[in-house]
Amino acid sequence: MSSCVFFFLVRSEIKLISVLFRQQIHRTEMAKSKNHTTHNQSRKAHRNGIKKPRPDRYESMKGVDPKFMKNLRFAKKHNKKGQKTANAAAKKIADAAAP
Repeated sequence: MSSCVFFFLVRSEIKLISVLFRQQIHRTEMAKSKNHTTHNQSRKAHRNGIKKPRPDRYESMKGVDPKFMKNLRFAKKHNKKGQKTANAAAKKIADAAAP
């Protein structure tokens, strides 16, 4: 008797599971019609304006060869030295030309 009851329980459970499974299939059968849209994206983008990326004043020297960096520092230093002498010479010429 108990085995019979067990059989009926199992059968009803199987029936219930098959009904639920069928309902799931029907729910997932329909494919989505819309996956992507550009609606309102342009308006959102232009609300604060589309700006060009501003370049940094000085490019990062991260990962640059230390020997090159040292040479660059001396080159800048001596370049300033040459500019000072050139400016002094130009000033002398300007003073001599002015009466």
